[in-house]
Amino acid sequence: MKKLFSLYGLVLLIAFSINANAQVKNYTFTQSSGTYTPITGGTIVATATGASGAASLDDNIYNLAAATIPFTFTYDGVGYDGLNISTNGFITLGATAPLGNNYGPINNTATYSGAIAAFGGDLNSLFNILGNTGEIRYETVGSSPNREFVIQYSNFRPYSTSTSTTVFWRWNFQIRLHENNSINIVYDANFVGAPTATTRQVGLRGPSNAFATNVDNRLITTGTHTWSTSVEGTTNASTCGLSTTNIPVSGQTFTWAPPVVVTDDAGVSAAVIGSSPVQIISVGKGYNVVATVKNFGTTTQNAIPVYYTVNGGSPVGPVNTVGPIVQNGTENVTFNGGNAFTPVTPGVNTLKIYTLLGGDGQGTNDTLTVVVNVQQKIASYPHLQTFTNPLNWTIVIENLVGTTAIWGLGICVNPDGKVGDTAITANFFNATNLRRKSSEVRKWISRD
Repeated sequence: MKKLFSLYGLVLLIAFSINANAQVKNYTFTQSSGTYTPITGGTIVATATGASGAASLDDNIYNLAAATIPFTFTYDGVGYDGLNISTNGFITLGATAPLGNNYGPINNTATYSGAIAAFGGDLNSLFNILGNTGEIRYETVGSSPNREFVIQYSNFRPYSTSTSTTVFWRWNFQIRLHENNSINIVYDANFVGAPTATTRQVGLRGPSNAFATNVDNRLITTGTHTWSTSVEGTTNASTCGLSTTNIPVSGQTFTWAPPVVVTDDAGVSAAVIGSSPVQIISVGKGYNVVATVKNFGTTTQNAIPVYYTVNGGSPVGPVNTVGPIVQNGTENVTFNGGNAFTPVTPGVNTLKIYTLLGGDGQGTNDTLTVVVNVQQKIASYPHLQTFTNPLNWTIVIENLVGTTAIWGLGICVNPDGKVGDTAITANFFNATNLRRKSSEVRKWISRD
C-alpha cells in the first residue's frame, strides 16, 4: 500500500557543496560491536495502530522538514537539515521522496539525492504481539559539536500480517547521523520461534544507483559471512542475509565516515614512460616521463614541484606544473632531456613519481609507483634468442583495453623441417585489417 504522510512539509535542500565531485564510494566503512541504547524522548513520528495496511506502518513515507536536524548534516558533499523516513528500513535525503513501495533503496532508480539503508526491504511493524508494537521516533542526543540525530525503528519485521505469538521477527535498529557527518547504523535484532530466513539491503547510495561510484553497500551470504564479517557489495543489489543463526547481535554497529577534504592536497595520479604505455624500454636510452598531477584539495594550485626516483636513488627534478589547476583538475608535466628516465640496470626498475606541494594536508596520495621491466641491449651480432628462458623479456599487451599480447611463445615447423620447435608468435594490428598473425616471423626467429 502506498501512503505519504507529511509531518512538517517537504525537505528543503541546503544548497552548498564542499566537494562538487563527492561520491559515497569514498566513504570509509568499519564494523564493530557496541551497545544498543534505545532513545525514549524526542518526537514520535508514527506508532502502529493495527496489524495490516498503513496502520501497521506498511509502505509509509514521512517527510521531516528543513531545520528538523538541528545541525547541517553533510552527505555526499551536500548539506541537509531535513530528510525522508521510509517504513521500509531506510531514509533518503533531498526534496524527492521515495515511493512507498520502494523495497530496494540502493539499486532503485528513484531520483532522491541519497539513501541510507539499515534494513532496506519490504517491512511493516508488529501490533500488540506479546506487548510489542511498532514505532518510529527521532531525537537529537549529545552536545555540540558531537550531536547525533537518531532515527529509531522499534518492533519491525519483514512484511507480514500474521498475529502469531510463537513465530515472528522483531527488529529494532537506529540510523544515527553525527554532527561530524559520519553515519552509524546500530542493530538490536530479535526473533521468537523459527521465522523464515530473509535478506535486506544495507548501505549508502548517492544521487544515482551507479555501482560502484554512487553505491557503498554490504554483502552477507549466510554460511560464508556473519554480521560482524560483512564484505563490500558486488553489485548495487547486494543484500545481507538474516536467519535465526545469522543476525546482528545487539549493539552491532556499521559505520561510514566521509572522506576528509583538505585545502592543499596534490599528487601524481597517472604516468606514461616513453612514447606509449606499451613501449619496450632498454638500457642506456632516454625515455620521457609524462606525469599527470591532480589537485585533490579545494585551493586552486599553480606551481607544484614534481620529482621521481629510480630504485630509491636520488630525486630527479623538479619539473613544475604551470596551473591554474582547480579542485579535481589535472595537468601533465614532462621529464625530458637531462631529466628523462635513462635506465642503467636491466630487469625490474621501480620509479616513484611524486609531488612536493608545500603544506600538503594529505601525504598518502602524493606518490605514484611505476614498475618498468628494462631490457638489456643486444651487445653482439648475430644474436640468437631461444625463448626457452629469455632473460628480461616480458609479454606486452597490445593495447590497454585488449588481452592479446604483441608476442608470445608458440610451436612451429622450423626452416630445417623440425616439427614442434619453439618459436615466437607475433601479432600485428591495424584498424582496417584487425589482428593478423605472421607465420613468416615464426619461421625466421625459431630456434635452431
